[in-house]
Amino acid sequence: MSVRPVTLLMTATVAPARGMRTSLGNPQARRDEYIAALCFYRDWIGRGIDRIVFVDNSNSDLSSFNAVSDGYPITLLSYQGISYPAAHGYGYGEMALIQHAMDHVPELGEGVVVKVTGRYRVTNLTSVIQSAAGVDFAGDIWNWRRPWLDMRIMMWTKRGYNMLLRDSYLLLRDDENRLPPEMILSRHIMASTDVAVRTYLMVDPIVLGVRGMDGKDWGRGSLAFKRRVRALTRPFSLVFSLYPGARRDKEYRSI
Repeated sequence: MSVRPVTLLMTATVAPARGMRTSLGNPQARRDEYIAALCFYRDWIGRGIDRIVFVDNSNSDLSSFNAVSDGYPITLLSYQGISYPAAHGYGYGEMALIQHAMDHVPELGEGVVVKVTGRYRVTNLTSVIQSAAGVDFAGDIWNWRRPWLDMRIMMWTKRGYNMLLRDSYLLLRDDENRLPPEMILSRHIMASTDVAVRTYLMVDPIVLGVRGMDGKDWGRGSLAFKRRVRALTRPFSLVFSLYPGARRDKEYRSI
């Protein structure tokens, strides 16, 4: 059986629109963080991922990225995708960006797509990817009673994307919803019984970087402590990760 290629999709907004909620609004500072992250992930090519697709939705000049992408299987794409009102929110923008990428970059229609928030670095990326084999969608959904999808890293096949996530951005407008996009997407994913879904990653992702919402560092303080607690409890939580009504992911072999 041939091994399907793994493409890392880095989502980015180099120059946020006025009114968008972010603790890091300076385009140059954001650009520097994206370039640093691209350098980090470039070194994973050939040891867990086969290529990288970097997509920015602020129509920014990406020529400064060429120095770190030339000679590597890296695709750079920038388009004007933040023309929607800021009130629509970050979830709407993120999933709309992903759909644009899936529709305009042919490589994303092959094999497995691993989506990461572009400024973050997942230091155990290969282990996380390997742990999610065999399903059409994989991601962490925390708290079964009030499910919350961790959108920092998710994985899918083309079939999984089309069945679960296509047009999902239309559900995520903050100005129309009382719940955050992470909770709406969680319910949307958990309701599906047509594709193989893994709602709990077998390996705890170690994410480094500064959170855009409030400037907190994922690798320090309360966020780092919360991750360590989740890492310790993850083996026990896996026992309860199959939600009522869902088909067991072992019944499908897609990724």
